[in-house]
Amino acid sequence: MSVQGPHGRGGTVQRSVERRPGGASVERSLDTNDGRHFEASRSAAWGGGYYSGSRTVTGPNGGTVTRRATVDAWHRPLPPAGYWGPRRGYYFAPGYGYFPVTAPYYARPWTIGAIVPVSLRRYYVPVPAVYGLPVAPVGHSWIFVGNRTALVAGRTGVIVRLGPVFW
Repeated sequence: MSVQGPHGRGGTVQRSVERRPGGASVERSLDTNDGRHFEASRSAAWGGGYYSGSRTVTGPNGGTVTRRATVDAWHRPLPPAGYWGPRRGYYFAPGYGYFPVTAPYYARPWTIGAIVPVSLRRYYVPVPAVYGLPVAPVGHSWIFVGNRTALVAGRTGVIVRLGPVFW
């Protein structure tokens, strides 16, 4: 598309969009009548929580400047609202806030096969998909334990699977 502004200013704009399952890419370029060239490209994949973008500007003398940004949301998520860092003797669960944990369980490295006490099994993950977790099988539930999530068997409290570390 060509654009003509006042005093003969303007240029040519090109834009292309590529959509794919779980992501998209957008590329734009602009050539102005006074010799400047501008390019921008962005791509995002929301299934993997990854974003990448760059912008390149070329001046009339041929010099270029490029800026890039990359974010990997799954490995470095923002802390949940109300989280102000670790507190000795407390765990944190989004939607529940800080809650006290007895000495034998605080700072414990939770592993598959460990038994979560009844007092800690009430901090359910409300929507597992928000945290990139699969739906819990019948008789199991995802709970917050320590700085991560764990899939526990409902009656026994045995950890069947561990989710990623969040904060």
